[in-house]
Amino acid sequence: MTWQVGSSSYEGDGKLAGNLLTVDWGSSTPVVYALKPDGSLAGLWDAGKGEETLTPEE
Repeated sequence: MTWQVGSSSYEGDGKLAGNLLTVDWGSSTPVVYALKPDGSLAGLWDAGKGEETLTPEE
């Protein structure tokens, strides 16, 4: 999968199990996202030190 954030692009491999998407971006720990009913992803990264919400493009 590829994510575009502003002018930066990120690529990684992910696995979906239930509503959890675990993505290996190549860092020391994966990002773990919870898939929400609206299609957004609530994620924890850097072993839980950071969090983000990704929303579908409209």
